[in-house]
Amino acid sequence: DFSTHTYQQDFHVAPNPRKIIQLDASGKQGRYVRIQLLDSDYLSLAEVQVMGVDSLHFAEVDYSSAQNDFGGFNNVPNYANKTAFAAIKADGSIMAWGNSNNGGTSALSESGYTKIYSNLYAFAALKADGSIVAWGSLSHGGTGAPSDNGYTKIYSNGHTFAALKADGSITAWGYEDTGVPSGNGYTKIYSTNGAFAALKADGSITAWGNSNSGGIGAPSGNGYTKIYSTDTAFAALKADGSITAWGNSGHGGSGAPSGNSYTKIYSTNNAFAALKVDGSIKAWGGPDSGGENTPTDKGYIKIYSTATAFAALKADGSIKVWDDSDSGGANAPTDKGYIKIYSTAYSFAALKADGSITVWGDSFTGGGNTSSVPTDKGYIKIYSTATAFAALKADGSITAWGGSNSGGTDAPSGSGYTKIYSTERAFVAVKADGSITAWGDSTYGGTIPTSINAKVVSYTMNGDISVDIEPIHRTTGHKSAAFVGGYNTIDAPTRMTWSLNAGLSKFSVVLHDMDKGTEYKVHLVAKMISKLGCNFIAINNAATCLGDVHNKLFISFDKVLNNSLPSGITLSGRFSLKRLQWPNMNTTNIEMHNFEINWKVPSHSKVVNHTMNGDISVDIEPIHRTTGHKSAAFVGGFNTIGAPTRMTWSLNAGLSKFSVMLRNMDNGTEYKVHLVAKMISKLGCNFIAINNAATCYGDVHNKLFISFDKALNKNLPSGITLSGNFALTRLQWPDMNTSNIEIHNFKINWKVPSH
Repeated sequence: DFSTHTYQQDFHVAPNPRKIIQLDASGKQGRYVRIQLLDSDYLSLAEVQVMGVDSLHFAEVDYSSAQNDFGGFNNVPNYANKTAFAAIKADGSIMAWGNSNNGGTSALSESGYTKIYSNLYAFAALKADGSIVAWGSLSHGGTGAPSDNGYTKIYSNGHTFAALKADGSITAWGYEDTGVPSGNGYTKIYSTNGAFAALKADGSITAWGNSNSGGIGAPSGNGYTKIYSTDTAFAALKADGSITAWGNSGHGGSGAPSGNSYTKIYSTNNAFAALKVDGSIKAWGGPDSGGENTPTDKGYIKIYSTATAFAALKADGSIKVWDDSDSGGANAPTDKGYIKIYSTAYSFAALKADGSITVWGDSFTGGGNTSSVPTDKGYIKIYSTATAFAALKADGSITAWGGSNSGGTDAPSGSGYTKIYSTERAFVAVKADGSITAWGDSTYGGTIPTSINAKVVSYTMNGDISVDIEPIHRTTGHKSAAFVGGYNTIDAPTRMTWSLNAGLSKFSVVLHDMDKGTEYKVHLVAKMISKLGCNFIAINNAATCLGDVHNKLFISFDKVLNNSLPSGITLSGRFSLKRLQWPNMNTTNIEMHNFEINWKVPSHSKVVNHTMNGDISVDIEPIHRTTGHKSAAFVGGFNTIGAPTRMTWSLNAGLSKFSVMLRNMDNGTEYKVHLVAKMISKLGCNFIAINNAATCYGDVHNKLFISFDKALNKNLPSGITLSGNFALTRLQWPDMNTSNIEIHNFKINWKVPSH
């Protein structure tokens, strides 16, 4: 897009507008562009993500990016969730899986989210308006998010979130939510595992949180440009390259080098290593975690780390390591040509320009040269969990090695994967079309629930709705479908199926009065009807079809139960239903159907029920005249086909004809049955014909006649019994298009006579 993109490590990439991005063999734009960055001292290759290509957007920091992309696991703006994944779909809705206590089950059904942030045990999602929703561990920020909006970014330590507004004010929630600085003007927030440090535009610093983790002791004065972290200590860098540290003295909170000209600081869990302009290195902190034994020469361009060891890279691709020998601090490769180093908690893996890989460190966490370590070339990037690596090739194929219970085995076969994310013990690989495959510890997100890959269908519901359901094709065994409750459904049925005698399925949703914000419980009715002939077998009150099935789902507002709602208000909200497949209907999610409601509560109506075994005569209660002309008419309702807009008593209105769908209860076959309706006034009345409707000046009492059309029903098989339901709506003139007076429900059980 020829714009400037900020890379995670503090430099910018400005693509040349004249450069044509090469397409892959299938003609699709590649997800990565390799760009050569020429520095005054060295030439490097950078792998730059092409934003906007992804159909999924994962949390801003995952375990692999924390380990490999920020110069130390604790230098991240957000601590990675250890046990759960969360991602934003193309429509702005969120999916999550993994440990349900730590955010692996998202309670969010709304769309419009733009970013997801994490701490070790919870997630927080941000909308474009700056509003925030959090979920996960209740004591670690999964609840308590601010209710206002205007937030621009969210940061975290291990257990707490801190959100920054455009004016530079801060709100925090979670475990370390006290001591948050008041006022505004803050531009960025940094963290250790248990504390925060906020930086202002003038370079002054305010810290809060655990006193043993850097929550106190921040330097006074200003001029600081960036802050770095170990797990319990901070180190702040000034524009002149001088450093001030505070926090746990054994983990780098003291002993920072004097002088200036330092350009960047890296960290292990317990030690810092600072790089100078000339490529020399100074380290301090835990002596067994990289705080001692630094290389004495110059020319290093970047430093990488495991939990307790450092590895420094020179411009010629040579590597020098130091400290914990069991965690990568010894046995680094002696050759040159390496372009980047990756790590698990206790092992390193270095990548050359030709895509070959060399590993060292702990043999159980990916550092051992076992047969599973790839020996071929062509790899473009390496990802990691705490104890395993996964390497991606240019063709999208993946090779994994390391801890077998943390993603070191069972990587997906095939190609086409574009990126890999991880928790502490599981990987998930994403293809360009948004399909995903996970492996590793299932309790850490290594198994994706079937519902995650379900098809999503969305509807707008301003009133009663009829939804076509696509066929389920039978391959083996009986195949059928049912709906169950999803998001925002109260007392939802375990099954809404087409069946012999399933009747209606009732449930409720919570909607909001958008003017006042008041919540209301709104009652809905759902029913499914098969559109194709089908050999029905009743199984646990569900119809199982031996052939392909195409359904229609009817959802309507329950007029009786909703009589307590205030008439005329507009209620809005969302709910979802899951479409499942029989016989695995409790586990196999075929589709997710999302409904967005914007419904004006109508005037309430009386509901009258009738049983119709043949022609029927129904008495209609009077409509009492108070002002103006009062009269009544019937219009079509549920299951009425070609129903008239008005069935009225009048001078010469004639008959009103319509049809309903009824079912042969013996074999499930559906038939279209034709009906005739007529209304007659029982009281004398001065009629005036208005638009083919009778307007009466006095009280009116009517009789409604409904009969089976003998001529049009001649094609029905004689002697069969047909059953079903339909409804008619009685309206009042002159407001007959808006004022609902009565609903008349008819239950039919009719034996077709001899013709």
